[in-house]
Order: sequence, then C-alpha cells, then structure tokens
Amino acid sequence: MSSAPIPLATDSAADSSVAVKSGRLHIDFVDSLRGLAALYVVMHHILFYFWPPWGQPPRNPLVRVANEFFSYGRYAVAIFIVLSGFCLALPVIKEGRMRHTFGQFIWRRARRILAPYYAALILSLLFIAVTGTARTQTIWDDSVNLTWLGATANFLAVQNWFGAQAFGQINYAFWSVAVEWNIYFFFPLILWLWAKLGSRALATGLILPVTIALAWFWKDGHWAYQNIQFLGLFALGMYAANLALTKQSSPRLRLLTLGAALIGSLIVVIISAKLGWMRANHFWSLLDLGVGAPTAALLVYLVHSPKSRLRQILTIKPLVAVGLFSYSIYLVHAPIIQGVWLLSSKTLGLSFFPTLGVMLAVGLPLVVALSFAFHLVFERPFLNSTTKLNSPRPLAS
Repeated sequence: MSSAPIPLATDSAADSSVAVKSGRLHIDFVDSLRGLAALYVVMHHILFYFWPPWGQPPRNPLVRVANEFFSYGRYAVAIFIVLSGFCLALPVIKEGRMRHTFGQFIWRRARRILAPYYAALILSLLFIAVTGTARTQTIWDDSVNLTWLGATANFLAVQNWFGAQAFGQINYAFWSVAVEWNIYFFFPLILWLWAKLGSRALATGLILPVTIALAWFWKDGHWAYQNIQFLGLFALGMYAANLALTKQSSPRLRLLTLGAALIGSLIVVIISAKLGWMRANHFWSLLDLGVGAPTAALLVYLVHSPKSRLRQILTIKPLVAVGLFSYSIYLVHAPIIQGVWLLSSKTLGLSFFPTLGVMLAVGLPLVVALSFAFHLVFERPFLNSTTKLNSPRPLAS
C-alpha cells in the first residue's frame, strides 16, 4: 500500500478541543491502561497456580471474590487489541494517509514486536532446558508440552493457526502475540475499506459483526484458536480513534461515552460472575466484545475529558512508566512466576499459603523488575526512532 493520502471518511470536522502537544495527541493514559492490564494478567496467572477454574474455589469469601475478579486474563487481551487499533489509527486520521508502504509498515511492526518476542522465546526455552519438562500440575505444563510443530509455529508466530497442536507451547502467554501479529496484515485492507465505507459502517456494520459471527460459529472447533473476534475489536479501536479526533467535544458526548463504558463494564462483570470461568469459556467471542466496546467508549471519553479525575489518575507517572514496558511484562512473566513457584514450593518445600505469599510478595515485584531489565536490553533498542508516548505498542499484551 502506498503512502499517498487516503480520503478517509470521517463523521465531522476535526475538533480543536482535543489536546495536542508538539504536533501529537497527549494520550499518556493509554500507557497506564496497558500497564494495569499487564499487571492484571500477571495476577491472573499467579492465582491460577492455586485456584484454577476447574478446581475448588477459595473458602474465604473475600479471597473467593478476589480470585474471581482475576480469573479473566483474556479480557486484558481484548483491551490491548482495542488500544492497538486506536493507536495505529491516530496518525492516519490526523494526516489522512498511511505514513509507510505496506512493506515498510510490516517491517516496522516486525521489528517492534518480533525482536523482543524472539528474545523472550529463547529465554523461555533456556528456562525449560534448566528446569526440565516434567509436569508440575500448573499452568506451565502447557509450555513444556513441546513438539516440533509447536516449536516451529511459535518461531513463525503462527501458533494460532494450528490449534491445540501448537497452542501454549514454549510460553503459554505467547498466543495473543501471534493473534495481534496476524491482525497487522489486515490493517491496510481495513484502511481501504474505511475510505470506501466510512469508519462507522466499516467497524460496526461490517467487520465487527462478521468477525463476531465467525468467532461464534467456530467457538468450539479448531478455528476457535484464531480468535477472529479480535480483528473486529481492532477495527472498533480504530473507530474510537476517529470519534476521539473528529467529534466535537460536548457534555453529551462525555456523558454518553462514560455511561457506555461504565454500564458495559458492569454488564460484563455480572455475566462473568453469573457464568463462572468454565461456562464463560464457551462465550468468549461475545464476552470479548463486551470488554472491547466499553474500552473503546472509555478511550473516547478520556480524550475529550482532559480535566476529569479518572484522566488525572491514569496519568500518574508510575502507572505510565509501567505501561512503557508492559509488552516486556507480558512476554517474560510466565517463566518468572514458574521459577518463583518452583523455588518456594519444591525447593523450599513451603505449604500452600506461604507459597502464595511468596508469589505475591516476591514474585510480582520480581516480574516487574526483571521485565524492566528485559525491556532495556531487548525491547527499547528496537523501538522506532520516532516512537512517542502515544505510539502503538504491541500487547503487554
């Protein structure tokens, strides 16, 4: 795809009330959302060691509620996908064109995503070589179930195309990296359709319903591993970017978007609590939409509400800082928490609750610290020279 201007159809004239600093949107809250989602994923996987969804729930009511809250790690993936579509669409909407050719775009995305991905993949294999492939009855068992097909698919970042034959091998968190990498190949096509149909018709009238329908049709088969509904959420994020940049800011818009974000999130929480993880597992395509739509609404609200309390909270520097290396957190947290679990449970012989305490008090901070070190060595050198705070980062995802 050439970098010639694309006559993108928008809903209204650009709104000068949207905050712009030095020629770019000031949207540091996006990094905070990434950071929070990444930490949620880590907590989800830590608690998986102690109370997997198919096991006995915690006896303590407060612990049960906390465990239930952190049971839906894939919802964070839905958030990351919407954020990715949102951020990638911003410069296109502002300039009316795609800055790079298709080949240049894919190369820049590969450099940004695959370089640290391969580093994490090699480190995961080294961890497996040191700790062995013996089953530990934990979530890490998926990672050590190695086959040549699975290893090859993971190296090519196409493990989602091979279903259960490759899913989860080497590092069980890698599946969503492959999903996002696949989505990037559709980005120029989405832009072309956008120019023909308009963002609203494209996102809500074509891509979103089609991908959700296909995901529902494939929900229990081999193609369920494609998670095609995320392509629809990616388009929804692009549509949110268009609304954020082109809609006139008004109290009505802020009320509608905040209301949609709050009500939509509440509906997902109620449905998830009612179904439980085991039954919700059959409705991921619809529940992912239930997470993605409020996320898109929240992004529009935050762009148009620079003085809101929520916006101020999401621009706290520590949150923004964690978001800057959220992708590294996602890539390396799995072997780190497995190592902490092996040390506390097997080497030291700690019982259930002391092991849980070590995982939370030591494992979680260790994940953050080592992920930051990984970011400095394997991720930051591959950031594009023009990368800004609001540039599209991969999944922390």
